[in-house]
Formats: sequence, C-alpha cells, structure tokens
Amino acid sequence: PYHPHIYSDGAPASEVWSYHMKHLDLHPEEISIDREGRKHYMVWEYGYPGARAAKVAEFVYMAERFGLTHIVPDMRTEAAQLVSQFHLPEKADQFGFNPLIVDQMQTRYGVDILTDSRFDVFSNNFDLYDPMVENWRKLRGEHVTQLFREIRTAMDAINPNFKITYRIPGD
Repeated sequence: PYHPHIYSDGAPASEVWSYHMKHLDLHPEEISIDREGRKHYMVWEYGYPGARAAKVAEFVYMAERFGLTHIVPDMRTEAAQLVSQFHLPEKADQFGFNPLIVDQMQTRYGVDILTDSRFDVFSNNFDLYDPMVENWRKLRGEHVTQLFREIRTAMDAINPNFKITYRIPGD
C-alpha cells in the first residue's frame, strides 16, 4: 500500500528533500503558522480548499499511477527529520493561527486568537483544558475531517472497493 503522511508537504523550494508540491509555490500562505506568522514547514492548514485538493491529488495520482487498492495515510509529520533548521514547534498548540482560522474563530466564538492570551502556549494564562482552546482544536479538526472525506470520495471514484486505513500516532 501507499503510506503517505498527511503532514509532510511544504518544505521551502531551497530545501533538499525527496519531493516538492507545486501548490506550495503558488500558495505559501496555506502552510500552518504560529501567532507571530512563522511557518510550520511541511504542515498544511487544511481549512484551505486548495491545500486539501493538493493532498487529494497526490493520493489520486499514486492510486492511478501504480494501481493501488489501499492506502495508509499517517497523521504524523516528517518535519523534524527533514527541515530541522526551520522553526519547529516547541509546544503542541503553538501553530494553527492562519488568517482563515483566526477569522473562523472570530465569527463562531467572537474571540481573537491572535490577541487572547488563552491561545498563547507560552503565556501563564494558557490552559490546556480551556473550553475555548478546545473549540479552536475542534475547528481545525473539522478541516482535517473534510480532507478525509475528500480523500474517500476521490478513492471511491477510482475504485468503490478502495481501502483506506488512517494511522493516528499516540503516546
């Protein structure tokens, strides 16, 4: 089976690595950023339809090109191994502050995640279990769920019996 990583795209073109998605060149703003605008290279913010479409297109290409009947997408990132000289997260909730997410949180909950210290992992006010922080995580998770739906739809179009097993790493 094909065993891609959901979070393994988006290294800068200057970086030496095994592949590069053209979509990144056209839309670098779709890479996940922290509150200060620093990019988490190789990690797409899947709220952007183009980021999802680029990942789905990768799966479709591999399935059609190699006649795959199943895939095992992995939820971990290879960023730490491949782009170590770039800004990597020090804490789990450090990234996820793209304008799209900021706007959606403002619209849904009336909170500005860029200025509200509850969303600053380096602030004393950050509480891992704060309900509003959980709302932010769920919002971002909705976009990943949408990605999975789009992958499923694309694979069904190739083969209605196509099998997908997701790998979600844990502790």
